[in-house]
Amino acid sequence: MHRLRHWSYVQRETLGPARPIGQYLLLVPLLGLRSATFLAALRWSEDYYLVVLGVLSLGAASIGRAARRWRWHGWVNTHLVAMGLSYIVMLTAFYVGEGATLPLGKKLPRVAYWVLPSVIWCALDSEGPMAESQVAPF
Repeated sequence: MHRLRHWSYVQRETLGPARPIGQYLLLVPLLGLRSATFLAALRWSEDYYLVVLGVLSLGAASIGRAARRWRWHGWVNTHLVAMGLSYIVMLTAFYVGEGATLPLGKKLPRVAYWVLPSVIWCALDSEGPMAESQVAPF
């Protein structure tokens, strides 16, 4: 932790005021939504779900950013879960849209593209920020 504080100080001295990269990460789901809207506009009947997933991803990322920015009670857990959910929704949109073109995707049923990202996230998160023994007190 001491090295991180030192690096932050050095960076501030050489590059001016430090800007956290997190403020720019909200652009990722925003650009994803923009791309999804463009693709869905080309073939709305087949790709409308991309817009729905893009809105859900942007909404989850916005909640995570708001929790971090305004330090809600329990903001760490809210931030981690919301940002993780945003990532998983974007990953789901990618797999549903492009899963059939992936090498393993040809062997999986279509419903697996919708379910697998969430199942893997839940398995990884069972010991993560929402585990009962690791809930942050602030």
